Amino acid sequence: MFPSDLSSLLPLALSFAPFSALWGPSAVSPTVRLDQATVYGTTNGPVTSYLNIPFAEPPYAIVLAIVTEPRPESEDCLNLNVLVPAGTAADAKLPVIVFIYGGGFSVGENTQYNGEVMVRRSVEMGQPIIYTAVNYRLHAFGFLGGQEVKEAGIGNIGLHDQREGLRWIKKYIGAFGGDPNKVTIWGPSAGGLSVGSHLVANDGDNEGLFRGAVLSCGTLLPTGDISDQQRFFDGIAADTGCATATDKLACLRIVPAENLTASAASIPNILDYPGLSASQWFPHADGSFLKEPVREAVLAGRIADVPFIAGGSLDEGTIFATGAWNITTDAEFLEYMRDLYFPGSSSEEVAPLLALYPNDPAQGSPFGTGEENQLAPMYKRVSAFQGDFFFESQRRSLLTMRSDKQPAWMYLVQRGRSKGFGYSHGTDIQSIARGEELTDYLIQFVATLDPNGGSGSNRMIPWPRYDPAARQMLVVLDGEERLAVERDDAREEALEFLAALSLKYPL
Repeated sequence: MFPSDLSSLLPLALSFAPFSALWGPSAVSPTVRLDQATVYGTTNGPVTSYLNIPFAEPPYAIVLAIVTEPRPESEDCLNLNVLVPAGTAADAKLPVIVFIYGGGFSVGENTQYNGEVMVRRSVEMGQPIIYTAVNYRLHAFGFLGGQEVKEAGIGNIGLHDQREGLRWIKKYIGAFGGDPNKVTIWGPSAGGLSVGSHLVANDGDNEGLFRGAVLSCGTLLPTGDISDQQRFFDGIAADTGCATATDKLACLRIVPAENLTASAASIPNILDYPGLSASQWFPHADGSFLKEPVREAVLAGRIADVPFIAGGSLDEGTIFATGAWNITTDAEFLEYMRDLYFPGSSSEEVAPLLALYPNDPAQGSPFGTGEENQLAPMYKRVSAFQGDFFFESQRRSLLTMRSDKQPAWMYLVQRGRSKGFGYSHGTDIQSIARGEELTDYLIQFVATLDPNGGSGSNRMIPWPRYDPAARQMLVVLDGEERLAVERDDAREEALEFLAALSLKYPL
């Protein structure tokens, strides 16, 4: 049940209830002692789970909170889960993976991925690891933009939530048998974009919170400054009766939660006509935590020097193009790209994209399907553009800029095709959720910082490191040949053009 007033949530955010009040002990419950609290777990076969552990204490919440997000299942949003191999000793010092969920920074929770799959498989491989997953605040509660937010120093609250979760893990994971110096962060979609943001946060100072990173179906954000999101702040202020307030932030703090949620939900999202240009809830440079746009930070070399894996699926843009089916002419497509994806650009600057993304279904996404799957007059054209703009060009840009400076690997999933959408966004996470080969590679990476490291799996092939010259990637396939190594060279001219133009005209 939602509290009726956001101010009533602040005491809840600042409280830190005793763990024993959250879980009752049982005769067989494994327990972990943390400072003055005891955490009770439950064991299911080879996995012991410790769930809904609060990780945020004062003064953290009071410094950052504009508002605290209410949740229908719990008033305590800022919690995390820890899953360990059953029987893990406190001094085991196992490697740790931290999962940051996706959902466009507007939906999601830390139960999105079943971490038991990875822990079970790690035990089978003889490479036991610990899995953790953090919650963070979303949409207007976690990523409200605008000049007022920037000046108050409270931008990107959701990223701060994630960072605070990482600090908690650094401090306490040893009590669960984990090694605080062997932490890898991993996320899909918005989670991958979050991982990319943590790589460049604080000028690339990761505070020793992680030693490796995995960016799945999302790498670098093509976004600019948080003050550029003023229209969304003003719209929410108007919707909630705060437009004329002397202190709009103070006014928003006392807006009923359901009103703020309704206002946020009324803004077109990434599944509507704007598609992936609907950037209102994406992290933006805030002048403090993200001191500059993510791409600019990477170009300047202000990025954590840790090994990383970056990957995704072949048809990343298909599910985001379904809201733009009314685009039927070159002029409409040009206007769509210019006005929504490259704000401030001219038609002349954007026009080359008409040739790079022609209205030829055989060249569109889902790729490799010929004339099939053209669900609307320009569906496959828009799909190809969106996927390359937001995912592929940013991923290749990251790998090109950094793979000769820090160990990097790339994968591409072409398994699990769906009708009309191909190997769509998130297909790679489905493969990992099923415990397939990618799961083994991730476990090896978490354990050794090399997806080829260690032993215990007989279904892997050598995965070469990515470098700007050879550009080799692991391809996950359907059919008898399950894995292959290929060159990452699709649509080179188009991806280079998109990377350059999105840097000049960020969202």
